[in-house]
Amino acid sequence: MWERPFTKADRQRQPSGELPEGPILALRTEDLDDKEAALAAHPKAFFTIPHFDGYAAVLVQLNVVMKRELKTAIFDAWLASAPRRLSDQYLR
Repeated sequence: MWERPFTKADRQRQPSGELPEGPILALRTEDLDDKEAALAAHPKAFFTIPHFDGYAAVLVQLNVVMKRELKTAIFDAWLASAPRRLSDQYLR
């Protein structure tokens, strides 16, 4: 999980030319299928940009996302990047 401000290159590569305003958080996903599922489930709050094509992560508009969605997404991002032993121990 990391803050992800947009660069000049991001703005130039964006097909529509528009990117959301406000703070943006990047979160890892387990894989590209999970990324697509997150994007489909929360289209107003979760999005991606060409820079993240092929990378298992989503971007989150912090001023739009619901607290429950954000909490779940942060937990899932932790599970996606935590060492297997630690995540298995936590889930038990």
